[in-house]
This record gives sequence, structure tokens and C-alpha cells, in this order.
Amino acid sequence: MGNTNKKEMEYGRNLVECDENPVRHGELYIDPGFFENWDKELELLNKGKVGRKFQFPTQFIRFLMLMHIRFHLSYRHLEGFLEELSQLVPEVRVTDYTNIYKRGTKLQILISSAMEEGEEPIIIAINSSGAKIANRREWMGEAWEDMDWIRVHLSVNMETNEIVSLERVTDETVEDDVAFNDIIEDAEENVGEGEIKKRDEAILVVFTLADGLYGVDVSQVREITSMQETAPVPNSPYYVDGVINLMGQVTTVTDLRRRFGLDERERDDNTRIIIVEPEGVPIGMVVDSVSEVLRMPADDIEPVPDLVVADADYVKGVGKLGDGRLLILLDLEKVLAAS
Repeated sequence: MGNTNKKEMEYGRNLVECDENPVRHGELYIDPGFFENWDKELELLNKGKVGRKFQFPTQFIRFLMLMHIRFHLSYRHLEGFLEELSQLVPEVRVTDYTNIYKRGTKLQILISSAMEEGEEPIIIAINSSGAKIANRREWMGEAWEDMDWIRVHLSVNMETNEIVSLERVTDETVEDDVAFNDIIEDAEENVGEGEIKKRDEAILVVFTLADGLYGVDVSQVREITSMQETAPVPNSPYYVDGVINLMGQVTTVTDLRRRFGLDERERDDNTRIIIVEPEGVPIGMVVDSVSEVLRMPADDIEPVPDLVVADADYVKGVGKLGDGRLLILLDLEKVLAAS
């Protein structure tokens, strides 16, 4: 894997150059064998368990919590990280942030303060024997270093706690220091004066209503829950379904079918409530189903003429999907203004 002293010099040089930027760098090492044993571990974990079964092994949750501690990523950012990672490593399964929180906060995870707050790039690894965090010097002295790993480099803006670069190393001929230099350059291009530069794309939560596809900006979505009973509110607008208790907070729920004048239909197992916070106040939206989180290039989004949609004020634009379908992008502030 190259000369140790050379690597340490390269890493040290880059960290000095990046010292003025709030970026922390690291590497993820994932053993492909971990995914092969996934179901076996779950079988043991769920043996004798009453109620809903676990879908993620404990060591995978520990792996995410190490990310949480080391890079100060919120649980919502961890969910987004998994979405990103699953695109680089298809074997990775995605869970929501509430599951990470519920499982992760029950684990006892202790790491040294130097490992938690230090500026040196660190390695977080996972295989069938567990999740591990180490600095490069410790890692290169371990037998784990010689295994056949899936390797991912990442950089995190510590001021915004967002990942600015995530990249899988696929060329086995590339030295660690060269690959790491490339990702540092990528991260620095995404950071300017403490803020991440906006990418020319939208990240959307896509849902269905009747035969239509709709999207809202993922940054405005707090969580997605299954349909639950709502308490009716007297004299509320016709499209307000009622209120629910959302983790101790009374939250209004709006039926988007009614809001858009669509025929009502019986709710089923696919019905979801999307909790959004367009202006910092949580509001629920009842939709037929939620299909995916989608990245859409800005070039594929166009404004919509007023004559095309009756309630054009509710629409921010129309996205063009690769299969020819159209995606209506909603302006949540206007859709929920009276809720």
C-alpha cells in the first residue's frame, strides 16, 4: 500500500494547506463479507424477540454511531449519508434517522477524545467481527490493513456538519495518498468561506397522488411516517385531516388529495404522512405513497406556464424524468400557507 512515511508526509501536507477550512477528512473501510453475513446476524439478533424485528445488525448501527461521534453528523445527516453511500456501495441498506437514533443511543460507545476531536484523518472500518475506529498509524499496524476492503473517502464540513465529498476508490492501482489528495481537492472546491457551494441539482422526496408524481426538497422534510389516526379539529379548512401527536408536539395534518381537488380514495398500507417544516413548524401531508429520494439536475427542471396548472402558484417547476414522465415540484410555503 505504499511507503508509510510518504503517506504521513502527504497527509500532513494537505492538512496544513486545508487548515483554514472547516473540513475534516476520513476513510471508510467496509468488508464485503459483512453483507454476506447480514441475514445470519439478524437471525441471531431477532431470535426470541417479540414485536417488530430488527432489520439492521448492531455492528452496522455502531458503525453509523462512530460516524455520528467523529464527524458530528446529525441523525438526519446520517440518513442522507446512507443514501449517498448506497449509490457508491449498492450492498448498503438504508434506514431512517429515527431508527438510527433509537438503536444507536442504546449502545455504549467510548472513543478517546483525541480520536473524536483530532484533526488527523481517521479510519472507520466494519467487518463481521465488529466496527472499529483508528488513526492511520494504528491501522497500518493491524492485520485488518491487508484485507480486501471496499474503500470510501469522505470529507465533512464541520461548521455545517454536512458531507462535502464522498468517493469510492475503485482503482486498486491508485495509492492511498493520491486518492486522498484528489478527494481533498474535491472537498475544497465545494467549500467557500465556510459555506458549501450549491450544486446544480435538486434532491427531492418523490411521492404519488392519484396518477401524478410530485416532489419536495429533501431539506424541508423532517420525517415520513405510516398513516395514523388523526383527531379532527372543528371549523378547520376542508383539506385539514386533523392533528396528531408527533413526539409530544401537536401537529396539523393536511390531506393533499383534498387540497388539490382530487377524488378521495381509501387509505391503505402505502399511505404515508410526510412531515415537513417549510417555515420551521412541522406540518403533515397525507400522500398515496412515497417512492424514492431523487437527485435531479437543474437543467431537467423547467418553469410551468400558468395555463397548464390551475393552481400554478403551488408549483415551483416541472422536472423531466428519464422515462418521459413529469415530476411536479411543489412550493410548500404556498401549498400549506393556510394550514
